[in-house]
Amino acid sequence: MTSFYTAFADHYEKVFPVREPAVAFLLDAVPPGARVLDLGCGPGHHCGRLAAADRQPEGLDLDEGMIRAARGRYPGIPFHVGDLAALPALPGSWDAAYCIGNVASHVDDAGTAGWLADLAARMAPGAPLVVQTVDWDALAGETSHRFADLELGGGAVFAREYRDLGPARTRFLTRLVVEGRTLFAGEVELYPRTAAAWRDLFARAGFEATEHFADFARAPYAAGAGGSVWLVHRR
Repeated sequence: MTSFYTAFADHYEKVFPVREPAVAFLLDAVPPGARVLDLGCGPGHHCGRLAAADRQPEGLDLDEGMIRAARGRYPGIPFHVGDLAALPALPGSWDAAYCIGNVASHVDDAGTAGWLADLAARMAPGAPLVVQTVDWDALAGETSHRFADLELGGGAVFAREYRDLGPARTRFLTRLVVEGRTLFAGEVELYPRTAAAWRDLFARAGFEATEHFADFARAPYAAGAGGSVWLVHRR
């Protein structure tokens, strides 16, 4: 079966570029020298940037193609294949962690409670965790949502939409079209989670929600602002 990364290899970095505000936010949250875990690391670019800034990152991603790409580009960084439930199999502990790019929305409430608890058990008191997702509160009451197409150049277009959008789950459909030909069409189930639900999950796992922003530039969060970036700390 073709991996997501293999299908997107020539276009991935245009669709999911490393954003400087995200890098700056992580560098501010994660102290120099810290051992930091990237949950859903993709091809490892955020890990690479953190390593270059005197942090000690390691990455975890479900897609084997992503991990092959990460290991090839950043051979000095540990990368692991697995989903968020794989945390107990990883060695050691962490001084910080982050899960960005809406990765956390791929896991239901029970699974999210599990990985948060597993992570909290391996982090020291006061250790930071950054979680970024879609602002699901902004979509409350909608049954579908189509994003603007991303024009990638060379006749390539990336399309995304939510279907059967509800409070418990939604279908997330993606399609990569190059010069009218579909190269990839995928569908995954996502689990919308309100800000209130996140606060409850953090608290039950032993994290304190210290700050909530609309984006990595630290704009104040308000439902409908378009994004959700949490900075929480291990109690």
